[in-house]
Amino acid sequence: MSDETKIYYPTVSIVIPIKNRVELFSTTLDSLQAQTVSSWEAILVDDSSCPRERTKLKSLAERDSRTHLLDNRGPVYGACPSRNLGLLSSRGEFVLFLDADDALAPDCLQKRLQILQTNPNLDFVVAPVVVFTASPGDSNLMWNIFNEEDDLDRFTAGDSPWNTNSVLWRRSSIDRIKLRWRETSRSWQDWDFHLRALAAGLTYFRLPEPDCYWRRPTNLGSIGSNANSPIKAVNRARTLRDVIQVLVSFRKLTTVRRKNLGYLFYQQAFKSRQKHSVMLKIWKTARQNGAVSAGEFWAVLLIEMMTRGVRRITIKGFIRIFPSAAYANNYFRHSRSSCGHQKR
Repeated sequence: MSDETKIYYPTVSIVIPIKNRVELFSTTLDSLQAQTVSSWEAILVDDSSCPRERTKLKSLAERDSRTHLLDNRGPVYGACPSRNLGLLSSRGEFVLFLDADDALAPDCLQKRLQILQTNPNLDFVVAPVVVFTASPGDSNLMWNIFNEEDDLDRFTAGDSPWNTNSVLWRRSSIDRIKLRWRETSRSWQDWDFHLRALAAGLTYFRLPEPDCYWRRPTNLGSIGSNANSPIKAVNRARTLRDVIQVLVSFRKLTTVRRKNLGYLFYQQAFKSRQKHSVMLKIWKTARQNGAVSAGEFWAVLLIEMMTRGVRRITIKGFIRIFPSAAYANNYFRHSRSSCGHQKR
């Protein structure tokens, strides 16, 4: 094959799902073009942007021949299906999943590639993340920090040590374990993805210094006010159920991790203030999948039901139950008004 007909394969494929928010994506693209490694491709997957934003996105993508714009045509929409579509279309030996409003430091790809290329036994490399508001570097706040605790234990406790942008994957490694984004997930998507990678035993190296940026949610990129909606709470419970099954299949469900996941079930069932039927459905899922014991199930349920019952008893409700309390209620109301609470 002559040099003219050789097919170019990039070293790194960067998969980016996007829906509107092109104004924020321009910062992301700038950070890619500033990379000290030039052998990359950006697979930009449009998840049904509106026509005006789609036109702006197409114009922005055409500025760099390494950026390829795809359409998620369904039938399943969202960030996870779009990431899977982008992964399927990518050609690089290494893969990075990047959110469309985040950014990379200029030497991000170079440092991560150096680790993976010199250590063929590693499946991925991960780095800490810095939070920003308007532009990368405008804050020193860390998204989270690495410590000596087992990372899988931290994930099961809901304390994710890293997020989507933190990881550069060896493509052959995630293909080997058939790791894909869960397309039914409405939230906790990267939590689930990374937890399954750790459960499968993928090996990795943690870089000590941050090399990427996570944008603090804004009006343009905010998740919204329905984070604790019944649909999302039930969906998270299903994700927790599936994670337990994965841990069991790899013999990684320790006592610590079971308790951690049990508490996450508890949060979704009771702390997110769901109606009774949703609360009971989530808590039953925890029991059915072994996240809580029978004793824990009944003890917590009874305590929570009693607590909710007390909250519902207003003064009027109390008087209906105990009519003689009406006299005391009127007496104390009269006493308070007659005492005056005079201003001083």
